[in-house]
Amino acid sequence: MNLITIILLLPLLAIIIVLFLIPERGLFSFSRKAKRDHERIIVEDSLKHIFDCEHNNEIPSLSSLSKHLSASMEKTRQVLHKLKEIGLIHYKENSFNLTPEGKIYALRVIRIHRLLEKYLADSTGVNEADWHSHAEDREHLISYEEANRLASRMGNPLFDPHGDPIPTAEGKMPEIVNLLLTNLKVNDFAQIAHIEDEPKSVYSAIISLGLSVGMVFRIDKVSLDSIKIESNGIFYDVVKSLSDNISVNLLTETESIVKNLVPLTALKLNENALIYSLSKTLRGEQRRRIMDFGIVPGTKITPVLHSLGKDPTAYSVRNTTIALRKHQANQILVRRIKSDA
Repeated sequence: MNLITIILLLPLLAIIIVLFLIPERGLFSFSRKAKRDHERIIVEDSLKHIFDCEHNNEIPSLSSLSKHLSASMEKTRQVLHKLKEIGLIHYKENSFNLTPEGKIYALRVIRIHRLLEKYLADSTGVNEADWHSHAEDREHLISYEEANRLASRMGNPLFDPHGDPIPTAEGKMPEIVNLLLTNLKVNDFAQIAHIEDEPKSVYSAIISLGLSVGMVFRIDKVSLDSIKIESNGIFYDVVKSLSDNISVNLLTETESIVKNLVPLTALKLNENALIYSLSKTLRGEQRRRIMDFGIVPGTKITPVLHSLGKDPTAYSVRNTTIALRKHQANQILVRRIKSDA
């Protein structure tokens, strides 16, 4: 190699050295950070799985954790040993459970996840069936402080869009006791309190039926493999594999009548109602536009004029008349009130 070649190669060599070795920005530094992030994600996913098992009175096992992490049994053992070393679990002879520190860490991750699901549901156009997976991807990317600021901007919600309680900023998990839809009998009145969001295929099947958290219904018929429920005159057949993933609050008949809601389109002209909620299917910019019209929970609304074909319909809201298309009004739930209310 002659002198000229060496001189020409020196700048290239210098660039390579800089790219690899520059502090905080070099490829070696980037590689180390990526490895640390990957290890942290495994730790956090493991803690969530163990917490979920313990919270549901199940015993976490090497096999269940291996399946959850999509890792080999040997790799899973290594993860457990690491969790033990850093004081997050007690581990002995394939038996393990969270330490107090491990529980606090798990609750932090769960809080971030459920806050993200709430944000995705209320403020984005992400498909409902994808809220969980999107939150899974992002929960490891934001800090606990950022999550708490997000919670503050959203009004510190108590539940995620699936009905799961959101752990408090202090690390407390509210205890919620619900019945399974499967356990109800004919003519029971209930309200959907929670829909399990895993596995995704089951959750997608449930929401495709039109069921959602907050829906009030009556049990119409029970058979060995399905349950038929009725809500606002609409009947839904729910097979047992789905009903096992739906938790409910039992209501008295009087409570169900008080809570019974109808879509805005069900009102007759000049019939008054109070807005109860906006459907989760109204999201992102469309939801914000609707709310800018003054259509928010607790507001009085009255249909005052139908156009030809009854679409759109004019509504009186806060001394203003606005027009809503039928598909928009169908996504606004209201409770009828007396004319002088």
